[in-house]
Parts: sequence; structure tokens; C-alpha cells
Amino acid sequence: MLVFLNAGASGSYGTVTEPCAYLQKFPSPQDYFYQACGFSLAECYYMSVANPYQGLMVGEPLAAPFARPPVGAWVNLPANSMLSGITNLMLQSTAAASNRPIQQVDLFVDGLWRQTLTNLPPAAGNQLYVTINGHATNYTVPTNATVKSVASGLADVLNQPAYASQSKAQATAFGDRIELQFTDINTPGAQIPVASAMPLVRHPH
Repeated sequence: MLVFLNAGASGSYGTVTEPCAYLQKFPSPQDYFYQACGFSLAECYYMSVANPYQGLMVGEPLAAPFARPPVGAWVNLPANSMLSGITNLMLQSTAAASNRPIQQVDLFVDGLWRQTLTNLPPAAGNQLYVTINGHATNYTVPTNATVKSVASGLADVLNQPAYASQSKAQATAFGDRIELQFTDINTPGAQIPVASAMPLVRHPH
């Protein structure tokens, strides 16, 4: 483990004792998905471990080597300005990339969280397109939706009998994720084409 860290790894995770070999004690491959989304090391491990009570993480828990945070700046506020009383401030934030939109902006004062300045929910009318086994479908984001409700709604669309009979897949929503299980046991997994266009992926801020 120390060799990995000395070579530049952000961290490592393993079990402390081995009374049994439950896979739920070890990080699932989704750990790499969370890393690619920019989450910290601690977030990635504990979102991909079902039973973390026998595990130990070594490394920098806040390391996020793939994070691409947005850039924020106060508008028309000179550097080192002294403020007193009540005043109006304007903030401008710019996303790091078009595929990493800003979802939420939080205000910290002296290193402590003060409040959420804005939280951008999924936009009503957005279209999500999914193609499974060569069969396409789509889902329209309704008003007052959350990322979790969008995942649940999309899973319902994928499970409609007419579509499921063509795609040969069963969808299950887990929070803001969707798990697909192929129902045709006679077809090898490598022969199943899957494609999606889903702009509503949560990104850390």
C-alpha cells in the first residue's frame, strides 16, 4: 500500500480483518466512475462500498485529481476591499467545460459553510435519449424534477412492456443512477450495444 502512495497514488482502501469474503466490503468498479465525475477520494470509496465498517482508507481523503471545479469571481469588487454594514454583491461563475455544468454554488465565510447561493435543478423540457440493443427511447424532464426523480422516471420509461420486450433489459433506479440488467440470458454481454445522452449528471462543486 505504501509503495502505491509513494508512486503517486491518491490513496488506497482495504479491509482490516477477513472473517469472510463478502464483496460488499470492497469498492465496486463504480469507484472509477465517481472519480471521473470529480468526487473526492473519500466520496468515491464510500459511494462504492456497501459495507465500509471493516475497511480502512489510507491517503488524502479530499484528493480529487479529476475534479474540474468552476471559476467564480465577485463582480466589480476591488481586491482587498473593506466591507461593513449591509451591501449588495454580485457573483459570476463559469463552468470548467460544457459537459460539466454548474449545479450548485455554496458560500463559505472564513472556511465555514454559510449558505447555498443557488441550486440549479434539472431543467423542465430537457430530453434524455437512450438506445439499448439497437432500440431508442427518450424521456422528457418534467417540472420540479430532481436528479433522483429523473432517474426514477427514466427507469419507468425503460421498463414499459413495449420497450422492455425489444431492449431485453430491466432498469432499476438507485438514487441518481440506473442499473440495467439484460433479460436475454442466451446473448453474451459483449454483444449488447448501449448508448445514452444524459446531460443531467451530478457534478461536485
